[in-house]
This record gives sequence, C-alpha cells and structure tokens, in this order.
Amino acid sequence: MEIAQWIAPSAEYRSAPFWSWNGEMKPEVLREHIEKLRAGGMGGFFMHSRPGLKTDFMGEEWMRCVEACIEKARETGMNACLYDEDTYASGAGAGYVTHDHPEFRGKTLVLRPVCPLSEGEQRLARFDITWQDGYLAEYCRTDQGVYAFDVVCKRPRAWWGNDAVADSADPDAVRRFIELCYEPYAQRFSEEFGRAVPYIFTDEVQLDWLEYQWLIGKSEYRPEVIAAAYWTAQEAERFERMWGYSLLDRLPELFYRRKGEPFSTVSFQYFRTLNDLLERAYFQQVGDWCDRHSLGLTGHLFLSGFGSVLYCGMPMQQLRHFAMPGVDILTDAVHKVAAVKMVSSLCNQTGKKRMICELYGATGWDWPLEKHKFHGDWQYCLGVNFRCQHLTHYTLSGTGKRDYPASIGHHSPWWKYYPTVEDYFGRLSYLLSEGKSANHILVVEPQECLMGYYAGLHLKDTGTNDARIADCSDRWEKINRALTDAHFLFDYGEELLLAELGRVTDKGLAVGEMNYTEMVLLPSDSIRSTTVDLLENSHFPVTVVGDLPRHMDGVPSARPSEVLRHRKNVTFVRTAEELLSTLPRRVSVRSGEREEYRLWCMRRENAWGTLLFIAPNVFGFTGECTVAAELEAPMPYAYRMNAADGTFERLPVEYEEKTAHLQLKIEPGESYLLLFSQQEFPVSHPYPLPECSEKRTIIEALRYSLSEDNTLPLDTCTYALGDGAGSQSMTVSQAEQQILQHYGLPTKGFYQSGQPWKLYHRGIVDVSPRDTLTLNFTFHVSVLPGRCALGLEPQPGFHVTVNGKPLPTENTPFIDDFIRRYDVTDLLVEGENTVRVTGVYRADVELENLYLIGDFGVWMQDDAQGPRYDNYTVGVLPECLKPGRLMGQGLDFYTGSVLYHLPQGYRRLVVEDDHCTCAVLHMGGETIVKAWGRKAFDLSRYPADSSPVLELIFGRENLFGPLHVKITDIVEPEDFDYGNRNWQEQYVPDENSSGQLVLMR
Repeated sequence: MEIAQWIAPSAEYRSAPFWSWNGEMKPEVLREHIEKLRAGGMGGFFMHSRPGLKTDFMGEEWMRCVEACIEKARETGMNACLYDEDTYASGAGAGYVTHDHPEFRGKTLVLRPVCPLSEGEQRLARFDITWQDGYLAEYCRTDQGVYAFDVVCKRPRAWWGNDAVADSADPDAVRRFIELCYEPYAQRFSEEFGRAVPYIFTDEVQLDWLEYQWLIGKSEYRPEVIAAAYWTAQEAERFERMWGYSLLDRLPELFYRRKGEPFSTVSFQYFRTLNDLLERAYFQQVGDWCDRHSLGLTGHLFLSGFGSVLYCGMPMQQLRHFAMPGVDILTDAVHKVAAVKMVSSLCNQTGKKRMICELYGATGWDWPLEKHKFHGDWQYCLGVNFRCQHLTHYTLSGTGKRDYPASIGHHSPWWKYYPTVEDYFGRLSYLLSEGKSANHILVVEPQECLMGYYAGLHLKDTGTNDARIADCSDRWEKINRALTDAHFLFDYGEELLLAELGRVTDKGLAVGEMNYTEMVLLPSDSIRSTTVDLLENSHFPVTVVGDLPRHMDGVPSARPSEVLRHRKNVTFVRTAEELLSTLPRRVSVRSGEREEYRLWCMRRENAWGTLLFIAPNVFGFTGECTVAAELEAPMPYAYRMNAADGTFERLPVEYEEKTAHLQLKIEPGESYLLLFSQQEFPVSHPYPLPECSEKRTIIEALRYSLSEDNTLPLDTCTYALGDGAGSQSMTVSQAEQQILQHYGLPTKGFYQSGQPWKLYHRGIVDVSPRDTLTLNFTFHVSVLPGRCALGLEPQPGFHVTVNGKPLPTENTPFIDDFIRRYDVTDLLVEGENTVRVTGVYRADVELENLYLIGDFGVWMQDDAQGPRYDNYTVGVLPECLKPGRLMGQGLDFYTGSVLYHLPQGYRRLVVEDDHCTCAVLHMGGETIVKAWGRKAFDLSRYPADSSPVLELIFGRENLFGPLHVKITDIVEPEDFDYGNRNWQEQYVPDENSSGQLVLMR
C-alpha cells in the first residue's frame, strides 16, 4: 500500500473508455484526442470500432492509427488497450470469419414440417410427433416422419457487411477469428503487450447473434418454423460422448415437455454440452492465446446474470479464462446486481485483482456528472474497480451523435471538469483493488437448473417453461437483493469451480483464495453430484432455501434430498426473510432498528487495516445510519478516507469487545470509505459551511456570460431529386429515408446497416452517382447578429450557398473535428434565409442537420404554436438572465455553460433544484467544482470585494438530440430517426435550468 498512489493514482487505476473509432481515422487527430483524454483524468482507452467507421478495419491504415496511439500512450504513461471486433458482438471478425468459410456460419436447429432442403442445410432426423394441449404426448423417430429437425445456417446481415455471424462454439471458427483479429496485433505490437498495451477486450460473447436480433424485433425465422434452438457443428457428437446416448433420438424433448414434467434432462444435458463446447472453443482458446502473448483478456458476456446461462453458458466458468473479467451495466438503472456479484466472486476466488464494468451508455447527452459517481459507487460496493465508459467518440459526424450518447470526452461541455470524477474513482479503484475481500458466506450458483427448463428460442405455442425460467430468475434476484440490502458479505460459488477449487477445512470451506464459514443453497431443481459429495463429507453450516433439488446432474435423483436431510448443521428455510434471520453477520449498516437497504457496503482487508465502503443504491439518498463492524481486534484509529481529494478525516468510534460502532450522516451524493487501522495517518479538517441568518433567493435577472456561442439546429428541409418537384417540409431523417427508398438502397438504420468501410469501399452497396440532390433549409432572422456561422458536415462534391451566395472557404471545427463552421455573418438578411445544399447523390452521402452558431438569441415567434421548427427566429440575446429555465430567454437550444455574475457581500451560495450536468464556482482566483452532492459553496473564505461567478454546465441534447422524442428511460439510436413510435413534430427540448440561486449572509 502506497500513500502516493492514494493521493495521485497512476493510469493503472484510472478509467479506460470505449474510444469509438467511427469515422475516417487520422493518426494526428488520434494523438490530439489522447492528450484530451489524459487532460480529462483518464488512464487509457480501448480502441473500439463502432458504426460509421470509414477506415478499413484491421487494414494497413487502421494499423498505422493503432501504432500512433500506442506510441502516444507510451509517451504519456497511458494504456492503449485493444478491442477484438468490428462493432460487436465479438467472434465474427467483421464477417470475414465466414466470408470464405461458409462452414463456420452460425447455425440454428429448427423443427418444421418436412420440406426440401436448401443449400447448406442439414437434416438431422425426422419424427412423427403427437401433442396434447401443447404438451408432448408421444413421438417416434422414423425416416417417414412428417416433422423434420434441420440445421440451417445464419443468413448474411448488413451488420456484418452482408456476411453471416460465426459459430462461437466451433473451435475452428474461433481459430479463424484469432487469425484475423488477434494475430495481426501480435505481429506488429507484441513487444508492447503487457506494457503500453495491457488488455484486449472481447465483447458481448454469446452462442450466436440470434437472440440479439430477437430483441430488436428482427427474427429470421420463416413462417413454417415451429421451434428453433442454438446449434453448433460438434453438438451431437459431443453430447453422445458426454452422456452416453444419441441426442438425435430424443430431439422433441428439447422443445416440448410431457404434462407435469417441466424439467427436461435432454434440455439440461444439451445445454451442458453447449456450455462445454463454448468454453473450450471460445473462452479457453482466446484466453490461452492471450496468456501465451502476455496480453490480458478482458470484456464481458452477453446480458449477464442468472439468465445468461441460456445465451453464453455459466458465467463464472467462462470468465475464469479472463485476466480481468467484467460485466456491462448500461442505462440509468440499478440492475444486474447478481451478475456483478458473480464476477466479483470469481475474482475473489481466483485472485484476480481487477474487475471491469462497461458503464454509463444509453443515458443521453444531458446526463449529470453526479450520476457518474452514483452508478460507479454502487457498482464498486459489489466488487467493480475498473471503469470502461461507454462511449468516448472519435467523431460526432454521421451516426456518431446518435450512437448511445453522451460522448464522455472533449465533445461534452463539462469535460474540463471531469478530472474531479476521475481522480475520485482512481483513488477508490486503488484502495478497492488492494488486499482481500472479507466475504464469509458462499451462495451456490443455482442457474444451471435453468438448462432443464429451456424449450428453445422460438416456439409458436409457448408453454410454461419460459415463465418458469423468469420466475426462478426473479426469485433468485430477490434473494440476492435481500442479502445485499441487509449487508451480508457473500460470494457466489459455481459448482464446477467448487469441485476444482473447493476443499473442506477446520474453519469451513476454502474455495481458491477465499475461506467461507457458511453456505447457502438457493431454490434449484438440480445440483451437481460433486456438490452433493462435498456436502456429505463436511460439517460447516448450510442453509437451504425452499424446495430441495429433485435432480442431480440433470437426472431425477433422491440423493440430494437424502444427504441434506441427514446431514448435520443444516437449516431449512422457505423465504428470504427467514434466510436473513439465520445467517451470522460481520457488518451492520442500520437506520433506526433496521438495516438500511438503501445503502450497500463492501469490506476488504489490506495492509492498512479493514476497509468498509458504503454507498447508496438509491439516487439522492440522504440520512443517518449506525455502522457496526466486527473486527479481529479493536483498532485504535477510524478514518474517513476522502476519495475526492485524497485526505484522511478522523472519526469518533466506540468498541463493544471486537465490534466497532460509529455514526454517519450521509448527504445527497455522498459515499463513505472507512478505514479501521492500527496506523496513524495525517488528517485534514473539513471546512464547515459558515453560519448564516439571512437568506435571499435571487429572482431578478443577472449579468451573465456564455462559455460558447448560442446555437439553433436546422433539422428540417425540403428536397428535390434532379428536375423533380420539391418535397414538402420534413426532417432530414425523413428525407434521407425517402431518398434511400426511392433508389432502392439499403436503410441506414443503426442495426440495419453496415460499416461504410465494408459496404461502400468493397462494393457491397452500389455507390454510383444518382441524380442531383438539392436540400433547402430555411430560417428566420428578426435582428441581424453581429456574428453568425453555419455548422455542417462537408460532403465531397456538395456545394452550399446562403441566400444564393457561396460559403467562404475558411472554416474551423465546431465541437467536433469533422463538423465545420463557416462564417456567414455577411450573408444573412432580415426575414427568411435559405441555405441550399446541392450535389450528386450517392449511397455513401451522409445527410445531417445543419447548425446556426453565433452571438444571437433564439426566440419563438408565436408562443401558442409551441417549439416548432418554423416558429423560431434569430434575434438578440438578453442583457441579463433570470435564474431558472433557459427556455424562453433566447437560449432554448444552448448547450454550453452559463456563467452567472452574482452580487458581492454574501457568505454562502446554494443552488437548488437545478437541471444541469455540473456546477462550478469561480471566485478569488480559485475554481471550486461541485460534480455531485449538495451544490453549496462557502463564499466567506474569499475577500469581501471578490465577485462570485457561478458556472452551470448543461449538455448537448438540445443541439444533437433526440429533438423529437421525449426521453424517459434509455436513449437508443432509433430515438433520433423519423418514424420512431414516440416521434413528435414539435421539438421536445430538455429542461435546462439553473434552479434557484440562494445567497446567505
């Protein structure tokens, strides 16, 4: 443990975001961006191909760009991490795994009436099948059967550049993937593996891409298909070797159950086989390659959690092959709690110090920084200690601005203050990576039994099994949350790993590097024989929740019940509440007489002592709590380690024998990192806010300044093709859809399109010239601004005029290197103005919104019409600005910072009920950042003649969108497209607001 690392954590403990490579990649631009990432406090980056990429993936120019980034990372002490796929999910090699090897295509087993086979299809067996009330009555395998079980190959998809997804459970397909996406990196950069290049990320790994297509409503099944399931080339052979009989003889039992028998041994053994094949083919093979090349494998599985067993096998089995296992937790939600616990349990048991989480994605342009802290905090309570932000964009041009924003980088107006977040998590990551977890309860992973309930991915007559799977998962999640909410320190135990790593000791059960004194069996219909053996030959306490397992290794058996009923030291309970009452605890976080479920905690032992990290799982939580921690021996010192600034604060603590007791008051946005230690550390004394008697809420308009020019998006136009008549007025998104449809060209929807580098450069989509396209954008000017520019994304061969006059050639970047601004001040007129964009249309032309940028105000002409495109005019900005909403004050579409110049002579400033991303006080030559928590500033520390300036920072939603869809939850790329089910013709601007500004003295 090093105090210097705590104060100034190195790059190893700082985040490495997904750096979205999504345009025409240029080494000089990449180098500049790396400097900006370092300035924002980040420690590295993952070079991640994303939709919109124009540079050939894994081609020579791509490699030159990677090389430039590695060199820059080495110079700056950062980490240049690799990503193994073009877009995602990993395993297809941008579609080239299957391009010349059709035998590597992903495969699906389908049940359908007998029909002629198409090219590449294989018939496994024919059956006569009889159903009764949706259940299986009888079946017979016969060459004359009317139903066929056929293997069909995945069809080519635009997402893979009109190639097919690969079979991740086929070792030869995965070997080809490694040849395409791993070996080229090793040939050029292996000397930096484990140094400037510590990790490679493999993403969303699963059995195939099928289920994802289901999620977005693009099922590929033909109407005659009755049922479907995963398949892989070696399934039948491997199944027979593992289980001693032919799967082909009992295929109907994979999809259908006999009445009263919801659990299927055939389904169970089918999935156990798939799990084994996928682990050996993908995870072990890729992990072994990385080990041989001194490159750390990191990443996560598809979905994760209990249900992930039906997509990618048993998570802990698969992720044991990773140097840094991980999960993804996207959106603004507290979820996937069990998934995080599984991965952190694996790390604890196998001695892996770091656990990665891909986080923050799909939250939108205006997500506040306090949410960055909140979601990081609760995940760190569960074991995460490495953040991979989703996403930092290379460019916002084209689809970039719609690819799960915000851009966590220099495109966002709060970026210069992001080191506040990064320094905090750097310190937290360091402390929570050192030492050892203190979890003492082992909960046996139950989800293997879901394999026995599996009834296919597609079933026309869906029976009860899907509901049973959901019910089981929900019940386990509730118990998982109950244990976590009540502050029991537990890990999950995966049964295969228990067999390999578990050993009974005089203190309980050791699993790898962990020692447990208690075991919990969750309700499950099947248990492994190796686990039963372990239970039979041990006496540590076991608590069984719910019914006893009726199957062993997926086969009906009374042995699990007999062993548990006759074993000593077993407690049987029915509910989560009963479970909590039987388990011993080592940590308590109470509010009154009850455990405070809105706070979570984690405990580690390290060289400094015992660490407790306590953080809310409910955003905005505030309250008081009592913490009790059972220690090996009383510790004379208790500290709050302030990860925001690296200081120590001494806390009063009382001991009752070996249990420490202390009181905490938690303000909104706060978390507590507590240290009980034998060591003494230098402490700091936090400044309390000054006492005040007079309170003044500012209602008058204030002098202000803007950090950026004001903006007005131009997202509506008319268009004409060739000599044809002009269209009606419509959004650019709608116009592009109509133009593509007119020429019979593929859609450019996010998941329905492919990569420009492959579709256009390789001739998959016809990019021959079409007709001349003319776009007309109009806007109204009431008062000519003193300075005005036009922002646009230049398209080769297109010309732009403003009121018939050409744009000047000189231009500068606007927010993004590839969005340019042209001075049009002298081209504007009072009244209606027209921007005309003209050029020959081709499939690779990107039609995007335009932007007005300048020192003007934007005003609605008729309040009754509301925020419509044709109801705005450009006028003058107000001289002063009232606190509160920016809308209606000339700043409806402004997305930078507002700096309010406040009166002198006050001792305290409080910002209440604001809607901004971050608040900053500039006073007395200092800058105080409030990225989370209560926005209260001490003004009394500065000379009386100091003038306070409050900077409130907003986000880019009112410029980059979505402009026509009200966001209530997840921000998806489809929310930006015309035709979205929630589309409105009027704008739906974000409620940017300063809230109430309260001064006190």
